[in-house]
Amino acid sequence: QQRGTKAHLFFALAAFGAGANAFVELAMMKVQTIPDYAVLSKLGHVCIFILLVSLAWFVVAYFGTTRRWLAWVVTVAWGLYLVGCFLTPYTLIYSDITELRPVPLPWGETYNVAVGEIHPLKLTADLVTVVLLAFFAEATWTLWRRGERGRALATGGSLMLFLATAGLHAPLVDMGILVSPPLISFAFLVVVLAMA
Repeated sequence: QQRGTKAHLFFALAAFGAGANAFVELAMMKVQTIPDYAVLSKLGHVCIFILLVSLAWFVVAYFGTTRRWLAWVVTVAWGLYLVGCFLTPYTLIYSDITELRPVPLPWGETYNVAVGEIHPLKLTADLVTVVLLAFFAEATWTLWRRGERGRALATGGSLMLFLATAGLHAPLVDMGILVSPPLISFAFLVVVLAMA
């Protein structure tokens, strides 16, 4: 109802998506069967959809950027990607999952990672992440030129750091190049700290 606080609504939705995703990530690391992993992966994609789309609209409201069409591109593209995830057995990350491999952590705890064939359409999510990163960069640059350098550095810088970290880390983990627990929810804390 309060138009001036719409940015806070979008940020709260993004934080909700990140928080829910943290629980899903934890469950995925402990799951024992491939079908359960697939269900959790789909649920995780819903959380990431809420997180990223809300962040796009947060930038529109908070930064006052005029490039709403980029936010719409991100919304529609992620929406289509999410539909694709529910129409395939293992989302659009894997076309097939052959096993859940336990990976030990230095302190003795283990977590499971999926091993399988990467889906040919997985690249679409990575491309949307690049578009979102460009959108954040453009909005941050606009804010910087307006003289609001503190907000540009703190909020814009943290958004780009979060998206670059999560956007680079997740594909490397999915492809098996990097063996690491998920970082999306943890990386989002950088944005929370900047907003606080």
